[in-house]
Amino acid sequence: MPVGFAGAHGDIDLVTSSYGQNFARDKTGAWFAWGNNFATNLAIATPGGVPRATPTFVEPAGGAGSRIVAVAPSAFTTCVLTAAGGVKCVGANQSWDSLPMGAGMLGSGSTDPALQVATLVDVVGLERGVTELVAGSESFCAKKADGAILCWGQNLWEQGDGGVESDLFIGELGAGLLATTGLAVPVPVVGFPE
Repeated sequence: MPVGFAGAHGDIDLVTSSYGQNFARDKTGAWFAWGNNFATNLAIATPGGVPRATPTFVEPAGGAGSRIVAVAPSAFTTCVLTAAGGVKCVGANQSWDSLPMGAGMLGSGSTDPALQVATLVDVVGLERGVTELVAGSESFCAKKADGAILCWGQNLWEQGDGGVESDLFIGELGAGLLATTGLAVPVPVVGFPE
């Protein structure tokens, strides 16, 4: 039976969910998060591994124009779009699978698989001008006001257990790269304005 979202949170006008983490925005623009917090990816500045069973207020991203207008959760990383058109991410930089490489999912410039942050960090080159943000299982894409689409994170997706029955799908970022390494900064998708 579905559980209602009641209480002092006000009228909810948007909800998004992915990989066991959930986010809701009320009509005042305040965001709330609950669910899996494996890699501090709920953006609520609590230690990783501590799930939230009830909605918890998500702190604004900080600074002028920092109001969060959209949330894009993936497996272990969550990115947000601010009112100023900037993108910030929180959580783990690693791929959720067992591949021995950093995915660059935070977009911070690092491919260190051990990197994990509990507060929102800027995505390199996307401090303003972004109009849309979406998440894949291990990657993110942002559309800029000029029509350019930029993506970062893991450039492949693995289906299976990593053994002989697994399938690898390379080229997830659309950048024309047939590499299995992660990209730690946004790169333009081929064929769109750059």
